[in-house]
Formats: sequence, C-alpha cells, structure tokens
Amino acid sequence: MTLTVAHITPLISLVAGLLILIAPALLNYIAAIYPIVAGAVRLKTRELTREAAGASGSRTGSLCGTQAAALKSQLKVFLRSRSS
Repeated sequence: MTLTVAHITPLISLVAGLLILIAPALLNYIAAIYPIVAGAVRLKTRELTREAAGASGSRTGSLCGTQAAALKSQLKVFLRSRSS
C-alpha cells in the first residue's frame, strides 16, 4: 500500500481518537490542533492538484456555474427551513 496525502487526514483522526481515549486530558489540545493540521494537509493537497493540472490547464476541484447555482439554491432552501 502506498501512503499518499489523501491518507494523512484519516490517520490523523485515528491517532487523535486514540490519544483522547488514552488521555482524555489532552482533548482540548487535540481539538485545537486537529483542524489546523487537517486544514494544512488539505491546502497542500489542493496545491499539488493544481500543480498537476497546471500543464493541462484544467481546473480540478472547481464548481461549474450550474453546480454553484444548484448549491446556492439548496442553501437558500435550507436556511429558510431553519428560520421557520
């Protein structure tokens, strides 16, 4: 099995969960550090994806206009249902 950047976030989650089970006093620190590390990994993954797509000129990970409009309308419906 080859370990890639996509495998890092689930591994971090697993280690964090085990640490919380072993030493619950670390919960505050783990809860503060996990989003920082996971976000950094995601940014690096996005950067690597853009570099790989740079030669072909494609924009991987971006939404087309139709997808963005559909998500926007779904968000509006969700927010209306929450306010009612």
